[in-house]
Amino acid sequence: MLAALEGGAEYIAWKAQEKTFAVDGSPVKLKGFLIDPTSLHVGWGKWENQIPTWEWNPDLEKRMPSPDPTDKEWKVAVGVKVFVSEDWGSHVTGERFWQSNQAAHQKAIQNLWNEQGLHEQAQKNPGKWAKIAVKGQQEIKMSKGGTTVPTLELKGWVDAPEIVPSASSEPTPPEDIDDDDDPF
Repeated sequence: MLAALEGGAEYIAWKAQEKTFAVDGSPVKLKGFLIDPTSLHVGWGKWENQIPTWEWNPDLEKRMPSPDPTDKEWKVAVGVKVFVSEDWGSHVTGERFWQSNQAAHQKAIQNLWNEQGLHEQAQKNPGKWAKIAVKGQQEIKMSKGGTTVPTLELKGWVDAPEIVPSASSEPTPPEDIDDDDDPF
């Protein structure tokens, strides 16, 4: 009964201290993943007793004020829907949300959207998902110490993965994900 509630949370996270991604809480050596560019959301997030609370901006072009300016636990957050695959280093295949208020996560997403032009290219590739390669990690200095940011590279665009809602069947990765010798 209520099998959908069993098995824990489904998510992807960057673990800056461990310098690796985790899918559903398990560390993985991802070679890459897909991003749905239409799913980008920014806003505020905070953690209490290991439970996140998110407040997302209704407009990506305007930054809304903190939900509670007196509560310093609220930090700027960003989130996006990704597709991971066992073929690319995950222990599962399917959609996951990658959302966080950590600086390393934000810097990785900002790099894809701004420096690598994911936002502009997405407009030229409607309905497609971005093919992202994980190339390693980079140590960066910050005002209070430093962090490790995943090095991600936009490799191209593919059709959306076929997502099958049935728990008994696996989602199907796009056919053309492997367009060269190195899938990413």
